[in-house]
Amino acid sequence: MRTAGHAVFASGVTVAISLIALVVIPVPLLRSMGFGGMLIPLCSVAVVLTLLPALLGAVGPRVDIPHIRKEGVASRAGRLGPG
Repeated sequence: MRTAGHAVFASGVTVAISLIALVVIPVPLLRSMGFGGMLIPLCSVAVVLTLLPALLGAVGPRVDIPHIRKEGVASRAGRLGPG
């Protein structure tokens, strides 16, 4: 939540608000698509902000099975910026 959580929350709520705008259209099909389309981003944001960090915290380093990177510091080519 300290880094990308705010951006994920803001983008998910923005998508949900834009899809709820379909509710004001007097066509029943578009109205139901608006309600359903609003629920999908709100549920996915809730899962990404709660369940995913808990799952990654429980699994931890076991996710990095191949252990490709051996050194603790990035190589010179991997750093951004001059120097």
